[in-house]
Amino acid sequence: MTFWGWLIVSIFSVIGLFIVAKVITEIVWNKRLNQFKTMAQVAPSKMPVERLIKYAYSFSLSAAVVLVSAVSGVFVPSQTTVEINKTLVNAHVIGSKARLDALIDEYRISSDDYWLFPEAMNDALDGAPEAGGGDRDYTDTNVQVDGVDEGDVLKTDGYRVFYAPRYYNVIEVLDIEDDHTMTHIESMVMDDFRVDSLYLTDDYLVVIGYRYQEYIYPMATLDAYWGFYFYEQTASVVVFDKDTLEEVYRLDTDLSFIDHRMIDNTLYVVSTKWFYEDQEARPYFDTTVDGITSTSYLSYMDMYYFEDVPASSMTVISTLDVSSFDLQSQGFIGQTAQIYVTENSIYTFSTAYAYEEIEPDTYTYEIYSHIVKYSINDIDHSIDYVASVNIEGLINDRYWLDESGDYLRVVTSRSWWDNTNRLYILEENELTDTFDQVALMDEHIGHENERVESVRFHGDYVNIVTFERMDPLYTIDLSSPEEPVILDHPIEEAGYSEYLHIWDEPHHVIGLGYLDADANGQIDGMKLSAYDTTTGTILETDPYPHENGSGWSYSYTEALWNPKALMVDVNLGLFGFPMVSYQFDDDSWEYQYKTSFVVYQIDFDRGAVLGEPIIIAHETTNWYNQIDRGVWINGYVYTFSAHEILSYHLESETPFESIYISYDAQ
Repeated sequence: MTFWGWLIVSIFSVIGLFIVAKVITEIVWNKRLNQFKTMAQVAPSKMPVERLIKYAYSFSLSAAVVLVSAVSGVFVPSQTTVEINKTLVNAHVIGSKARLDALIDEYRISSDDYWLFPEAMNDALDGAPEAGGGDRDYTDTNVQVDGVDEGDVLKTDGYRVFYAPRYYNVIEVLDIEDDHTMTHIESMVMDDFRVDSLYLTDDYLVVIGYRYQEYIYPMATLDAYWGFYFYEQTASVVVFDKDTLEEVYRLDTDLSFIDHRMIDNTLYVVSTKWFYEDQEARPYFDTTVDGITSTSYLSYMDMYYFEDVPASSMTVISTLDVSSFDLQSQGFIGQTAQIYVTENSIYTFSTAYAYEEIEPDTYTYEIYSHIVKYSINDIDHSIDYVASVNIEGLINDRYWLDESGDYLRVVTSRSWWDNTNRLYILEENELTDTFDQVALMDEHIGHENERVESVRFHGDYVNIVTFERMDPLYTIDLSSPEEPVILDHPIEEAGYSEYLHIWDEPHHVIGLGYLDADANGQIDGMKLSAYDTTTGTILETDPYPHENGSGWSYSYTEALWNPKALMVDVNLGLFGFPMVSYQFDDDSWEYQYKTSFVVYQIDFDRGAVLGEPIIIAHETTNWYNQIDRGVWINGYVYTFSAHEILSYHLESETPFESIYISYDAQ
């Protein structure tokens, strides 16, 4: 409570105590007076009823003021202390509807001078998965942090595979038999539910997606009505029994999901609540269990705001225990673009732009990244706000952040009016919700005009790729957090690596990226490269140039922007990704779509590190078609597209079995 809140509560508390004391005093003196009158043989008197009513009214009014002030949150503190025993100097509890409305109104008035919005969100995640447990080995989703699962369009436990083809509201369920054949169990038709991601636990399939309710908004024009359609979105989490495929839990909310992670059996969802005029600002949560739906709203006491962060929206972090279906949420004013999650922490980050007109037609610009840290309670899996910081520059991707012990390491890149690439080493302040800067490297990361394109932290090192027309790949030693050092012999080559993967030791690196660039920096083709960063050596590069026949063609892989599309297992030496080529033939005036899954068997002890790739091709179609994912299970690679599911025996390099899928939408 603020000083003024305590002052008002204290004053009315004193008034209430004074009234009580006065009533008691008058009762005592009236009793003594009546005793004297009795002795003097005079009729005793009574206290006037009007006076008692007046005292009771005054006391009730004082008590009401004290009670309302104490519990309503009207007097919100400028500094608060939470369970982590830190003084919050950046974040403040909202506490009441009045305070939330005031923050939103303040943003709407000042939004012409200051605005905050996130960079475009990528699905790109990096990291090496662990082979699956049980009696079967299999490759899992390529994730950023071991132990922190990522939602994807395909999940498997080595025995059953769940696959959600893109653009089709269906989940295909297949069993992988002991003889490696596939049995198609069911096509789970999701109707109007658009599947975004899947998770798999020992007991449940967790499906994350959206529903869109179509409405017709009539507009009168002369004597006719013209139908105008608009859609209202509902974000949902639906949990199915993994064996029976029956729905056991559903969460519907008016939030927009940003991203999510699963640690053990707890789902962590980071969302945005947009503030619109004449609409409820609190997020709602409809939960359905056993056919019974209950509705709840986020409490104002679980909402926080930051100084100088405009209230255009709220970031909401929810935790759902998939075993007990216990749901908890907290809200924080401000937008979030992406998240970085470890087993102990959640970091949200976004980019803020601000400008100010210092004189007519002359402006100053400011750009920074806003990072917020939340801790994960390892007992009840709840989250607590810990600290926040603003740093200069742009954070393009989630793997530009890394938590190492007590340090947060962050790379930022240059913007339009800031020509500096930076490496920050930050440490959480023990007393307040801030970060202290341990080190800043803002020189020699890239040549002039080069932007950071990819980053990979690993232990005491970080690899950073910058690019304008060439690709310098830098290795920076972080073993001394106060004094990071750029190692000699940066690797330079045409094009650049969009994704870096650390292989069997810290200095063996695989890079997937673009092959070449012209004098203007326009990129062309793709490549896979193997590096030794200790010697600054390119050990091998396998190019994928664009091929042109009688017409034109274009090739790409989703893995360039979404490493979850990669099939990676360092122990097995596997590195695979889907490829799509579409061609237009000038003679026949027809399109052809060719999709394949490329598998490398990588060995840094071999002369040819990458070796010859294995190409697993699906049938060519004249409609859009691409392999979404590939998964390795006990020596066989299973590749999945919306048209075909194909298994391939890796050792003999032969196709094994195909299942064809047909949808009415094709």
